[in-house]
This record gives sequence, C-alpha cells and structure tokens, in this order.
Amino acid sequence: MNVWKPLALVAGVGLAASVATQIASAGDQWSCPNHGNLTTAFGDLRAAKEHMSAAQQANDFDMKGHAAQAKTDIDDAQAQIKQACEVLNGKH
Repeated sequence: MNVWKPLALVAGVGLAASVATQIASAGDQWSCPNHGNLTTAFGDLRAAKEHMSAAQQANDFDMKGHAAQAKTDIDDAQAQIKQACEVLNGKH
C-alpha cells in the first residue's frame, strides 16, 4: 500500500483549511490609511462583537435580544467609522 497518497491528501486538506482561515481572518481586518485611531477603534469594536458572541453562547442566547441588538449597533458603529475614514481621505 502506498502511504504517500493519503498523507499528501491529508496535508493538502490541512493546507487548504489553513489558507481559508487566514483569508477569512484577513477579511475581518480593516485599516484607515493615515488615521490609526480609526483603525484601532474599528478593531476594538470587532473584539467587542466577539465578546458579545461569547456571552450569548455562555448564556444560551437568553438575553432577550439585547446582545443581538448590541451586535447590530456595533455593525452600525463600524460602518460610521468607515465613512469617517472616507471623508478624511477625500473619498466621500
């Protein structure tokens, strides 16, 4: 039996999964050129949203919709930060 084929298949699948994870994480990254405070604020909101998701899971999603609303508000705040960056960089 040739063990190299299954080994190569497992290695290939692992590599593909790793690349997919990195691409997904990179999609979460955002920066505002020349305005580091906006970049930091955006990242802090992303972290806050991750903490809200963890809180939802830890509490069996029983927060009467408040956690979900907080996450929606975070999305809105991130959109405002992106618009502020566009204004500052003359794209708006």
